[in-house]
Amino acid sequence: MGKICKTFEEKQALDGVDFQAFPGEVHALIGENGAGKSTLMRILSGLILPDSGSMVVEGQKTRFALPRDARQAGVGMVHQEFLLVPAQTVLENLCLGNRFARTGARLPRDHVRRKLKDYREKTGLVVEEDILVEDLSVGERQKVEILKVLLRGPEILIFDEPTSVLAPKEISDLMSLFRILATDGKTVIFITHKLNEVMVSSDRVTVLKQGRVVCRTVPEETDIETLSEVMVGKDLGKRFRKAESRGGVIAELTSVHVFGGEKEKKLVDVNLVVRSGEMVGIAGIEGNGQQELAEILSALRLPDIGTAILPEEIGFIPDDRLEQALIGHFSILENIALGLINNSYCRLGPLVLWGKVAEYVQDLILSFGIKSEGPHEKVGDLSGGNQQKVVLARELERSKQLLVARNPTQGLDVKASKFFYQQMSKLLGRGLWSNVADRRGGVVLISSDLDEILTFADEIYVLYNGELMQVPTELASRELVGRLMLTGKTEFGGLAMAEGSGNER
Repeated sequence: MGKICKTFEEKQALDGVDFQAFPGEVHALIGENGAGKSTLMRILSGLILPDSGSMVVEGQKTRFALPRDARQAGVGMVHQEFLLVPAQTVLENLCLGNRFARTGARLPRDHVRRKLKDYREKTGLVVEEDILVEDLSVGERQKVEILKVLLRGPEILIFDEPTSVLAPKEISDLMSLFRILATDGKTVIFITHKLNEVMVSSDRVTVLKQGRVVCRTVPEETDIETLSEVMVGKDLGKRFRKAESRGGVIAELTSVHVFGGEKEKKLVDVNLVVRSGEMVGIAGIEGNGQQELAEILSALRLPDIGTAILPEEIGFIPDDRLEQALIGHFSILENIALGLINNSYCRLGPLVLWGKVAEYVQDLILSFGIKSEGPHEKVGDLSGGNQQKVVLARELERSKQLLVARNPTQGLDVKASKFFYQQMSKLLGRGLWSNVADRRGGVVLISSDLDEILTFADEIYVLYNGELMQVPTELASRELVGRLMLTGKTEFGGLAMAEGSGNER
């Protein structure tokens, strides 16, 4: 790709970008939120047209007017936002785009099932193929998106934040798949903010900043600290401190059960206590009850059995921002205003004091580093990372007592993730509020990112098949927690996990 330029209204997304990727390599494309990474790859995959510049694919100068043109040229992309049909089954979604002349009007179900079995064995990405997509968790939908592209057999594969909601074993399997594909002569390009993945899995690295290439390197000639500095600068703030003291109970679940269709058990005898000044971390592979637990804790649903005692002021960060947290055709201003009901900005009943809200939102844009044209820009026009910042800005203001966060840093760069945890420090009373116990809130962090759980959580739990198991802090390790996430069991004879009670035995 040569001298690629793209402007959205007055915002310069790409400014003369040169990008090369070769057959047989895994190429990492990194940069802070809004740097232009996804825009560049959407041009390569035919989703948008560049304003200027040129592309050569497999020796042929080309210009993709439609995604179909890119697919026919052997380019496939796994997008950060899912492109699935919720009311259709996994198998039907996988059949879309995999039609063959000999099948006529019929979907190639048998052919896709056979290929799907092969890719399951290679990747470990297991999804029930006859279930509706709308019934899948976000992590399971991510797996479907990856399989959908792989089934088409492209020569150039683009992955946009593919590991943001996958478990450690699934991430390891995916990185192994990248290497297998590259060994077969395919080109793998992946966008990520997880620099450890870059160092372990890539052959070459390209760094974008403000729509321009600022660095080209290889892992052998750099390190995580250098890449972080190139992306976002040196000053990333102080390290997050874990709790030194905890206050009274803020939220408590007692013997909570939640059932799905046909009395399917989603949560089984869950007991959980969240205290003032405490971050409770809940690890688990998506689809083990995370959605139901988050909805209970954020007061969006009631337990079928058991009790949930919750505070009045709860903030909730879901893991699907465009489906559950934001309205894409609303502005930043309007989306944040949705969280200000019964606030001082709405003193006149149904009337909103828009002038004050606009000032407040402008302050949030500056403090959270939301790259935008201002409060009136549509959220749907922002990058995924900047959309996530809008959610964080709104929900952190609401969470005076309790914040429930599912994969809150997915899509965020290093600097934005650090800022988020600095705000967590304030909420938990470890910064400005450290001596004011009655103003300290609590946080429940539900994440498939095991490193995030181990780094930040004061108490660690694993959710497996709807059962909550507590891991003693002194025994918590990546190996142990990762094994519990996959099997619900541990090989260490000296440690027995409670079955469903959430307490040590």
